Amino acid sequence: MTLELNELGRELFEHVQFLIRIGLLELAKSEDVTGDFISIAPWHHRDV
Repeated sequence: MTLELNELGRELFEHVQFLIRIGLLELAKSEDVTGDFISIAPWHHRDV
């Protein structure tokens, strides 16, 4: 399957990649479907 993003989609994708790289979002493997998904944000694991 091929997916093309418009300019806004590419920008959003870059922002998500950046948030994953700095640790504000986590990428997890899906057990039910093929592929990865964004897990809950790491701050949900702490008392804030």
